[in-house]
Amino acid sequence: MSFPTAYSTFHPEAFVSLLNSAFGMKDVEIVYLKRGFNDTYQIKSRETKFILRIYRTGRRSLESIRSEIKLLLYLNKNGQAVSVPISGKEDVYVHPIPSPEGIRYAVLFSYAEGVVCRKPDVLQCREAGVSLGSIHQLLQSYDPGPLTWDYSCSGLFDYVRSSVDHSLAAYPEDLRFLDLLRKQTEERLGGIKLRSGICHGDLQSENFYFQDAGKVCFIDFDFAGRGPLLYDLGAYTWYDHQGKTPEMLQSFYEGYKSIIPLSKEERELIALFGALRALFLMGMWNRFNDGQTNPVWPAEQVSAFVQKLKKWAVSECRMTF
Repeated sequence: MSFPTAYSTFHPEAFVSLLNSAFGMKDVEIVYLKRGFNDTYQIKSRETKFILRIYRTGRRSLESIRSEIKLLLYLNKNGQAVSVPISGKEDVYVHPIPSPEGIRYAVLFSYAEGVVCRKPDVLQCREAGVSLGSIHQLLQSYDPGPLTWDYSCSGLFDYVRSSVDHSLAAYPEDLRFLDLLRKQTEERLGGIKLRSGICHGDLQSENFYFQDAGKVCFIDFDFAGRGPLLYDLGAYTWYDHQGKTPEMLQSFYEGYKSIIPLSKEERELIALFGALRALFLMGMWNRFNDGQTNPVWPAEQVSAFVQKLKKWAVSECRMTF
């Protein structure tokens, strides 16, 4: 008798036959790099390196994975440095893999050259802003198809409340705060016409690589979604915010403004979108760490994150609760 499986782990050697049959690769070295929302493997051949991503069962639809691939190919075709999906034989990009929990999908990506800077200097911050602006500009009139994530105000709050209601049942003040945060956010954004489009969705330092000549290579569009473009600027502002000086942030915004204008009103809303990014992370982590597919995120830790979010909303967004 075998027990049901929620999240299996493939041995790296399991991909030898896939890489050979789909891509004609032989004599490769395969290393398991990261376990998380997806599984990430490094593939090293005699000539170069690649990244193999194995998507989790049921977390994203096949259609949204294909949309991500189309989006990346479009950006690459138009000169933006990104980690590019690699087609196998017969121009196939997505490869289904049977697993105990169901079908999982594998996609091979180019290896991002360059270096990750967790504490970039002012010039690098500007370069990152320019590159993000270029991505937003390129995608303004492009529709790759269905994407998983909805970063609109209503979409974010609906997603989070459906994620945390159960775990915060013993913390009614935290739920009250989330309702007040939604009310004040809707009031502040009401009547403001914001630029919307496709967002990268996960602008943390490990997702962009600094290359020569000021180029920045973006990777991991797994969280690409539709919503106000300020969401990406807010995400950048939120991540590692304790290590980002006002000069670093200003340089990033100036780089972005060199491609896409930012009004004074929009600039003042970036901190609020940082709060919305934190809100999304809380909902996502709570769903991911559900006590079934992953160890549960204890309710007291969820509550502690709510307090961290509340502190940001008061100090950076000038809200009152």
